[in-house]
Amino acid sequence: MNHQKKIVIYSIPKHSAIAFIENRKVNYDFDKALFDDQGAMLFHVRHHWWACGVNEEMEIKETPLPMNFGKLILFEGLKILVIDSSVGRSVPILKNKLKIDLLILSHSPKVSLAEIGNTFDCKELVFDSSNNIWKTEKWKLDCARLNLSYWDVNTAGCYTKDLNR
Repeated sequence: MNHQKKIVIYSIPKHSAIAFIENRKVNYDFDKALFDDQGAMLFHVRHHWWACGVNEEMEIKETPLPMNFGKLILFEGLKILVIDSSVGRSVPILKNKLKIDLLILSHSPKVSLAEIGNTFDCKELVFDSSNNIWKTEKWKLDCARLNLSYWDVNTAGCYTKDLNR
């Protein structure tokens, strides 16, 4: 527990819940309504944090990209981009693709995966459980067409990336 480093995207219906666990500390990016619901937090999250030995919690302070496109989170040398519904209908066109280690789509943003692929070079793509099911199903079809791999927390369960491996 003292040497753990992992990213967890919880499967909590209609909510976005991303945690970065390092040793006994967690930095989190959760929907406020979820975090304020102590029953839901206990049921979906707190038992996991206790099992990981977490004894310190801190909300993530986002680092916006220069073009205000999503939330960029840096963790253990990884660039994690969260694109949510606050983003407009299109992504900016960049001279060079921005390299992202993990891209998370949250709250059903109105962007196309083709545009995302033209703007970002991302290693992993995750659909969190706050997205509309029909939107996620459309993205899955787009992923198949564009030959992109993805993780859907609604159907595959929580996403966990253990950085100690």
